[in-house]
Amino acid sequence: LNDKTSYRKVSYFNDIDELVNFTTNKYKMFNNTFFNLATTNKMGGADENLIKRCVLGFDFDKKNYDYDFTHHHIIEKFKELKLWYHAIVDSGNGYHVYMVIEPTNDLEKVQEVQKSIGKLLGCDMNATLKTQILRVPYTFNLKQDKAKEVRIISQFHKTTIKKYDINQLHKKYCSEFRKNE
Repeated sequence: LNDKTSYRKVSYFNDIDELVNFTTNKYKMFNNTFFNLATTNKMGGADENLIKRCVLGFDFDKKNYDYDFTHHHIIEKFKELKLWYHAIVDSGNGYHVYMVIEPTNDLEKVQEVQKSIGKLLGCDMNATLKTQILRVPYTFNLKQDKAKEVRIISQFHKTTIKKYDINQLHKKYCSEFRKNE
């Protein structure tokens, strides 16, 4: 979307490098640009077009918290749950937090885990869909009148990222005793 009301273009990329190259092109200004957390068959972003996921994403809108809410509050929630995150992005009006998982096509399990962990973290539960989209870093959020740059504010810095296993997360966070909490 180039602005709040008009042009909408959907592009598909073969890998993350193509997406980064596209969105960081210095000759273009990208506004309200999103990516789907799942890979697709390039036919659309609906459930039937999703193929696999390699990341969990959690959305924290500042408007849902106290006025002094920062990413440090999110980091503390992760520590309480003994989880680690791989990146935190300032979306302009809140934060997106990413946890890298081993690639999986079990999208039902991914959604269950995302909802369970999201509930424990206190994130926006409306943003835990299989079809979830989030803003692309280094583009601009035009949700309000003033453009706000979407930027990475914290990320895992080791050369090898330890990915979560969705089955282990499911076992820990989606067992019967957890569902009753």
